[in-house]
Amino acid sequence: MDMEMTAEAKQLLVNVAQVAELLGLSERTVWRLVSTGEIPGPIRLGRSCRWSRKVIEMFVETKVAEMAA
Repeated sequence: MDMEMTAEAKQLLVNVAQVAELLGLSERTVWRLVSTGEIPGPIRLGRSCRWSRKVIEMFVETKVAEMAA
């Protein structure tokens, strides 16, 4: 069994810095939006917080569609 992960599999979960980069925001703003419920919260893995990259991408697509409507 090959233990090497593909680039896609490595990006299944992203950290707050990566979420901020994807959204073009600061990390502080990401946390603020999470606290107000404007963006989905992270998955907690021990002491780490990670977001599903697909959930963030769907969130962005939904917001874009709302703005276009």
